[in-house]
Amino acid sequence: MTVTQRIKECLRRCFIIALFAILFVAGGTVTRASADSDFVIENRVLVSYTGTAEEVIIPDGVTEIGKKAFSWNSNMKKVVMPGSVTSIGESAFSYCIYLTEVTMSKSLQTIGAYAFYLTNIELLELPDSVTDIGEGAFDSCAELTEIVIPG
Repeated sequence: MTVTQRIKECLRRCFIIALFAILFVAGGTVTRASADSDFVIENRVLVSYTGTAEEVIIPDGVTEIGKKAFSWNSNMKKVVMPGSVTSIGESAFSYCIYLTEVTMSKSLQTIGAYAFYLTNIELLELPDSVTDIGEGAFDSCAELTEIVIPG
């Protein structure tokens, strides 16, 4: 095991311990999308993703992608949002430098500030349900060459 792998494993274990602390000390409600899932979901908010998949399909029923939920993910190239997602939090996908393709939810209303900062999205298709786009939501997206706005 390399040093990097050891650090990642240590951080993963610390994260799990922190989740147990939330459950047992603070009485929080933390659920996973499935038994072997890499999604951490609290009250229908996707709080974080710990997986390494290149294509990520967000579980149906998630209504919000939380602040920095995918931030700094170095594997993800494509993300697909279910129709249940109505909000993308601040910096949710920031620094995902390999992210090139995003399928937005048809129910999406809000895209938070810097949500896709420094990604490599090439095409952006906004659904007509979007009513609010935060400051710098697509800032530093050097590969963004086409934006499709309905209407």
